[in-house]
Amino acid sequence: MPLPDPHANEPTTEVNEDLYQNWVQAQAFANGWQERADEFKKMLMEQVGNTFAGTVNGVKVFTYRPENRYATSRLLREQEPLARHFMRQVLKEELDVQAFHQHHPDVVDLYRIRSFREVQ
Repeated sequence: MPLPDPHANEPTTEVNEDLYQNWVQAQAFANGWQERADEFKKMLMEQVGNTFAGTVNGVKVFTYRPENRYATSRLLREQEPLARHFMRQVLKEELDVQAFHQHHPDVVDLYRIRSFREVQ
């Protein structure tokens, strides 16, 4: 038995059906093209290998340079025994949004993020 929808009574607005269908179709096309673009990009990255740029007819068309950033999650996962020796604790400051909301709900609500998702 499925759980009841926790958002069953939220406010709704009737939207233009054609506009909605156009969005759904555009999203499907965009997702398909993004997958294809990602495949092409992967092939180009493989072609360029250890060099830092790709050319077409001698003209540089893209770069693939190393950065001063690292895939730390993968490094930890694949080299855990070695990486463990270099772990450190980090103290960070962050906004206590719940406390801020208790004292200034009108202000914090101006910064509330909304998510746009298609209902499945």
